[in-house]
Amino acid sequence: MKRDKGFSPLSESILFLLLSCGFPLQASAEQRAIDPEFSTIIVRVYKSGLFSMFAHDHVIRASGLQGVADTGESASVSFRLGSGQLKVVDPGASAEDRAEVQRTMEGEKVLDVNQYPEITFKSSSVTKQSSNRWQIKGSLTFHGRTREISFEVEENGGRYHGKTLLRLKDFQIEPIRLAGGAVGVKNEVGIEFDVKLAQKP
Repeated sequence: MKRDKGFSPLSESILFLLLSCGFPLQASAEQRAIDPEFSTIIVRVYKSGLFSMFAHDHVIRASGLQGVADTGESASVSFRLGSGQLKVVDPGASAEDRAEVQRTMEGEKVLDVNQYPEITFKSSSVTKQSSNRWQIKGSLTFHGRTREISFEVEENGGRYHGKTLLRLKDFQIEPIRLAGGAVGVKNEVGIEFDVKLAQKP
C-alpha cells in the first residue's frame, strides 16, 4: 500500500492502534451534558408514628446536578451530586425549624456529608418504551453504599421527568425517631427529578 506523504511510519502505527482498539476519536453525536442550572431533584420525606399529626413531611431540594446523557441508540446516563447540595425547603415551616432539620439531615445519623460528600448514579441499561418514555436501570451510590435502582423517565418539552422510591435502610440510614418512636419519618422516601440537557454543540 502506498503511504500518504503526510504520515510518518510512527503516526501510521499510532492511528492503527487507535482504530483497532476502538478508541473514540470523537464523542457520540447524541451525547449531551446535563444543565446544572436548570436541573433539580426533589426528595420527599414522609412522617410516621403515633403522634405524626404533630409533625410534618419534609421537602428537600437540590440543584447543581452534573452529568452526561446519551440519547442515541446506545442510550445511557450518569450523574453526580454533592450531598451537601440537598437543602430543606419545608413550605410552611419556620426558618428556625428548617435550619434544625437541615443540621439533622447533614449530621452523622443521616447523610453524614463530611464522610460521604457525593451521590452518584450510572445506568446499566436504558430501554425505550415509547417515543418519549424510557425505563432506566443502574447503580446508585449514596451514603457510601451502592444499590441497583430502576425508574421511568418521560420527556416533555425538552425536559426529562421521573420519580422513584428509595428505602433509607437499603443505604444503612436509620429513619429518625423521636419520643420513643411516637414521631419519626418513614423508611421510604420519594425522589423526583426534572432534568434539562444542554444544547447540542
